[in-house]
Amino acid sequence: MHYGLAPSSRGMNLQVSGYQDKFPVLLRNVANKMVEMTKISEHTWNLVHSTMLRNLSNLATTKQPYQQAMEWEQRALSQSAMTSEERLKVFQGMVRDDMQGVSQNMLGACYAEVFLQGNVAEDSNLGGILGAILPILTATSLVKQVPPTSVGRIPWPGGNQDGCVLIRRKGTNPKEQNGAVVLTLQAADESIESVTLSELSAQVLSQRCFDELRTKQQLGYIVALQAYCDHVGGGFCGIKVIVQSEKHPAEVHRRIDAWLSEALATLVDEDASTDAQLAEYLQALLTLKREKPKKLSEEFSRNWNQVSQRTFDFARRDKVIAYLEGPQCEILSEFRKFVKERLLLAARMAVEISGAAADAIEIGNCGSDEAAPYANAGIIMENLETVEAFRQKLEWKVSNTSIVT
Repeated sequence: MHYGLAPSSRGMNLQVSGYQDKFPVLLRNVANKMVEMTKISEHTWNLVHSTMLRNLSNLATTKQPYQQAMEWEQRALSQSAMTSEERLKVFQGMVRDDMQGVSQNMLGACYAEVFLQGNVAEDSNLGGILGAILPILTATSLVKQVPPTSVGRIPWPGGNQDGCVLIRRKGTNPKEQNGAVVLTLQAADESIESVTLSELSAQVLSQRCFDELRTKQQLGYIVALQAYCDHVGGGFCGIKVIVQSEKHPAEVHRRIDAWLSEALATLVDEDASTDAQLAEYLQALLTLKREKPKKLSEEFSRNWNQVSQRTFDFARRDKVIAYLEGPQCEILSEFRKFVKERLLLAARMAVEISGAAADAIEIGNCGSDEAAPYANAGIIMENLETVEAFRQKLEWKVSNTSIVT
C-alpha cells in the first residue's frame, strides 16, 4: 500500500495505490489525520520548516538555468505561477502560529473530485472506499466553483507580426557557467488537431534541432525541441526550443532563430520535405500514440490528467489516433498549412538566462558581436515589476471551474 499527499495550484492531491481490500482502512486513517490536524507541535514545525527551507533555498539558488528560464516564462503566462525566489520569501515570513487551525482553513470549504481505476472500480466495497474520505468532505460551507488556472496569450509587440516578447535575467547561481534560452512559439488555440500537428512538428524537427545546435554548432549539452500544450482545456499550443549553453544567451537566441526559421520553411517546401518523408514521421507519431500503457500507474496518470485539467475527455487519445489514421494526403496538407500559417507566424516569447561565462564575455568584450543584445525584441522585461505590468495587459484563457451538482 502507498499514499501520497501533495499540494497543487487548486488545493491538495491525495493518491492511494495498492490492494483494494485495504483502501478504506488507509483512506480513512489518512482522512482522519488530515481533519484532526488542528494544531502543529513545535517539534513537527521545526522538522518540517527546516526541511522545506533548505529545499526552497536550493530551488531559489541552484536550479538549472533552463529550468529558471521555464519558470520565468510560466511566471509571465500563468496567473497562478510563482518564482522560486517568491516562494522562498513567503515561506521565510511564516511562523508556526500561521498553521494553527490549518485543517479547518483547508477543509472548511472544499470540493473533491475522485478518480478510481483498476479492480477497485468494480469492487463490492466501493461504497466503503468512498465513505472513507467523508471526513474530508464534511465542509462547513459550500464551494461554488473550483479555483481556476489561467494562461495568457502572447501578444505581438506593437500589434505587428514581428519580433518577440523577451525576458532577460541573470542566473541565480554565480558559480554556474551556463546560461539558457527558452523560445516558445504559441501557434494556436488548443484543439485535438492543433495539438497533434504541433506534436508532428516536434516529431520531425526534434532530432534535427539536436543535430544542428548540439552536435554541429556545439551550443551546449542540453538542446531540445518539443511540442507543448497548456492543458487547461482551452489554452494554447505550439513548439518550444530549449538550449543551455556557456555562450552568451543573446547569441544563442540568434542562432536558434536562424536555424528555426530555415527548418520551418523546409517543412512547407514540398521539394525539401516530400510527402513520403513526412509520412514516415506521421507513422512514427501514430505508432507512439497507439502504444498501450505498460503499467497501471501510467494508465492512471493519463486519465488523472483529464481530471486535474478538468477536461474529463478520457477518450482524447483515441480521438488523436482517429485523426492520425485519416487520409494521409489530407493530414500532410493540413500539416504544411499549420506550419506556414501558424508556426512561421506564431507569437513568440523568449527567456534569456545569463551565466557566469556570459558575464565574463560582457566584461572582457573586445569588439565581439557575441554579447550584443538580441535586437528583434519588441517587449523586454528584466524584473518582476515589468513582468507584473505585462501580465495586466494579457488576454487570459481560464480553465473549467464549474461544479456539477
